[in-house]
Amino acid sequence: EVKSLPMKVSTSYGGFTLQKTPSFTEGKSLRTDIVYQSYDAVAEGLYEDVMVDIASRKSNVIMMEIKATDIEYAKNVLDEIVSVYNSRGISERNAEGEKTLDFINSRIHILENDLADSETDAERYKKGNRIIDVQSEAMFQSEKRAQLEESLVTAETELEILKMTNDFLTDPDNRYELIPTTVVTQVVEKGISEYNALIMRRINLARSAREGNPALKNLNGRIDALRENILTSLSRAVESQQIVVSDLRNNLGGTHARLGNIPTQEREYRTIQRKQSIKEQLYIFLLTRKEETAMMIANATPKGIIVDDAYSMQEPVSMKRSTVMLIALILSLIIPPAAICVRNLLRNRFDDKDELERHTEIPLIGEISTDSTGDKLVVKQGVMTSTAELFRMARTNLLFLLTGTPEAVILMTSTRSGEGKSFVTINLAASLSLLGKRVIVVGADIRKPRLAQYLSLPDHKGLTEYLSASAVTIDDIVTRNYGLPFDVITSGPIPPNPAELLMTERVNELFDGLRDRYDYVIIDSAPVGMVSDTFTLSRVADATVYVVRANYTTFADIRFADSLYTEKRLPRMSLLINGTKAHSGYGYGYGDNSGKKY
Repeated sequence: EVKSLPMKVSTSYGGFTLQKTPSFTEGKSLRTDIVYQSYDAVAEGLYEDVMVDIASRKSNVIMMEIKATDIEYAKNVLDEIVSVYNSRGISERNAEGEKTLDFINSRIHILENDLADSETDAERYKKGNRIIDVQSEAMFQSEKRAQLEESLVTAETELEILKMTNDFLTDPDNRYELIPTTVVTQVVEKGISEYNALIMRRINLARSAREGNPALKNLNGRIDALRENILTSLSRAVESQQIVVSDLRNNLGGTHARLGNIPTQEREYRTIQRKQSIKEQLYIFLLTRKEETAMMIANATPKGIIVDDAYSMQEPVSMKRSTVMLIALILSLIIPPAAICVRNLLRNRFDDKDELERHTEIPLIGEISTDSTGDKLVVKQGVMTSTAELFRMARTNLLFLLTGTPEAVILMTSTRSGEGKSFVTINLAASLSLLGKRVIVVGADIRKPRLAQYLSLPDHKGLTEYLSASAVTIDDIVTRNYGLPFDVITSGPIPPNPAELLMTERVNELFDGLRDRYDYVIIDSAPVGMVSDTFTLSRVADATVYVVRANYTTFADIRFADSLYTEKRLPRMSLLINGTKAHSGYGYGYGDNSGKKY
């Protein structure tokens, strides 16, 4: 398509306009390819092209250069880098100042609240202790104590006088004696004066009258009655005066307590004042720093100064295209073989069956490809997936290995967890059951039992309970009819002595009984590279299937398995690879006229 300039080109990054330059020849056609990249890609390219260096170690001048075919473009790039550098320097300095300013503002806001809280605490402290000023309070309480002590002395003296008067009147020896005037109190002053007057009349009358004189008897009666009235008044006065003395003592005790608390109150109040003073000083300091930071932001200057403007070199600085092509050809011939060699040196895991066979002498009964369905039990009646077919092939090889061994006990193990031992165990058991054989799976990994959870089986008595209690029978621990084509004995609760438990005679009795009831007994045991339980169970097994996993089991694990095979520590040991890639032809097999696979 022929278009004339200026021309607008629309891209995902916006619109671009192509215009003529003074060097463009009118009437000349222009054919060119326009390539545009993302901003990130262009930035990465500039990062590779622009070179930065220091003129000398003692110099603070930076030299920048860029290799480009367009001189003006190169100058603009370098100038823009310096401009962005200065802008960024100002921005970073301002960002630091703004961050400081934000922090100062937040602290000022917090201190304003803290100062208000301090003032409130001081006010609350004064109100709670009912003081205005600690020194004034001390003077007031001291004066109050002196007044209360004086009043208490007076009240106690009057109380003693009342008690003395009462004691004098209640003494039988003083029945018709004058009451001393030194003990007269205002409460009974009038009665005592009248009483003393009657006593004087009696004394005068007794001098001239005889003992049975009627006037004397009458006077004695009046004296006795007046004495009782005085005693009643004295009793009430004593009770009243005791209350007064008690109140004065309580007030005096409160005053003493207040005076005793004044040093503590003064210390506590000074602590409040000191905190308030510190916060006030910090508040003033932050206000000062706020103004200084604001001035620093306002006076920010660029970090860099352009010494020399961008200029171009007179001679080309890059290699010729032919040289570049030759170097690229040489590298293309060297790099791939070197990369393959390094990869082989660094690998510590095998990829497939062929590579495993090169590293071991253990017989290989089959390989199992990775199943994409997500089912735990992939071997079922009529299922013809690649994984199911591989299990059938492994079953055939295993039966060949077990030729002449009736009621075979097969021990399943691996070097470590994660190699798919339980998955292989249950599907191999399902494959054997499709032949019409009686098959049972025994969960013998009693340290980390997972078989029941893996098969979603309910709680049931298991292997450890059989081995621990002689009353438990084989029928008590066998799990049947849960949608599985084989029976299961789960591991049971984790015992405190797993190694000793597997060495008991009950283990032999269990597998002797299972041999009589089933055609095949498959033991899902613990990994041999982690615990010794599998070696303990090898005495009851006829064959061992050692599960390895492609791209997971290391060559060190294979060497460990080889040592077990060489030392014959496990009976009839063979390998089964798990987790290989599925290949075409794995799903092909033979069946009867009904289309069922076995």
